[in-house]
Amino acid sequence: MSVEEYIDFVLNKLVSFYDPDKIYLFGSQAKNEANENSDIDFLVVTETSKPKRFRALEFRKQLRGQNYYPVDILIYTPNEFTNECKIKGTIAYHVKKEGKLLYDQGRTVAS
Repeated sequence: MSVEEYIDFVLNKLVSFYDPDKIYLFGSQAKNEANENSDIDFLVVTETSKPKRFRALEFRKQLRGQNYYPVDILIYTPNEFTNECKIKGTIAYHVKKEGKLLYDQGRTVAS
């Protein structure tokens, strides 16, 4: 499976699992600067009441046995993302500015 195919695969699983508002790809994959050691970074904006450190834990179980590439997933609530996008230096700020929006409220934007 190619990296691009795996990104689509994980994107579809994220959409099914979280029913998110938005999903961004960020980091080297979004900038087309990836190499063979690069991971795939996703930021998911969705409603949740779980503490940040536990938010992606359940989803990671969905990828067991299908981890073809290293994946990092950050989960933000809509309020957290909106607020942190305004603060220079935060991950959310950089993702909003430089990331690639893959999914936006019910529609795939890019892949």
